[in-house]
Amino acid sequence: MERKRISVAVDENGERVAPEEVLADVYASGLALHKSIDTPGAGHWTITHVRSGLAAVHVAGLKKRAVDFLRQAEPLTDWTATKAAVLRAPGIGPTMAALRSEARYLDSGAAL
Repeated sequence: MERKRISVAVDENGERVAPEEVLADVYASGLALHKSIDTPGAGHWTITHVRSGLAAVHVAGLKKRAVDFLRQAEPLTDWTATKAAVLRAPGIGPTMAALRSEARYLDSGAAL
């Protein structure tokens, strides 16, 4: 893991706006973890596909919980690939949808 600045895509009211740079923990898998820019404040994290700058999962809770979700996502596909290649990975859509659903809610062990 390396701590560095990455460019992330930002949407406002459904419209793509200029990318924003954030300080993130970048993993060799092609995913990065950083504080959420959509929901600022403690306990809001984003796992980003570094190559595209697009959010893969938003996680509520402690950073350790966000790292756990990142670790669950890593083996699903080659995250160093393009966005198009990632989206073609077998089963990626339903699997990521399930991760997203679980990640957005605080469980009692992860509450701040």
